[in-house]
Amino acid sequence: MTVSIKELTRHDDKESRGFEIQGIQKSKLLGGKDVRDIVFQTIRPHKIRGNHYHVKKTEWFLPIKGSAVLSWSDVDGSSREKHAVVMEADFKNPKLYEIQPKTCHTVENKSDEDFYMLALSSEDYDPQDNPKCQNY
Repeated sequence: MTVSIKELTRHDDKESRGFEIQGIQKSKLLGGKDVRDIVFQTIRPHKIRGNHYHVKKTEWFLPIKGSAVLSWSDVDGSSREKHAVVMEADFKNPKLYEIQPKTCHTVENKSDEDFYMLALSSEDYDPQDNPKCQNY
């Protein structure tokens, strides 16, 4: 599988100040990879981001507000089968979506409200590492 979903642990504090989610650094959760770039993104209603893949970069998406559809397929696999999952901002049961290299991916906001997400990357931003997907 070229996209995996990882359950995150939510920690509620004893003083009722709020909650926090830890452990999204270089850890087992990220397969020992470093986070080299952090981007806060929005996707306007009925718009799409992506339709590209990365040659060497792994990305992790953390939904912050709203919901959007993450679609993906392998670039060089024997199957061009498309997969999709709805990413939802759910801080009671937070999830991190990992997109491995050579995975064509798009994030589509099908709702009437903006979608917010945090995108973490294993590599520094490189405009040459964003080839467009063909026939996707």
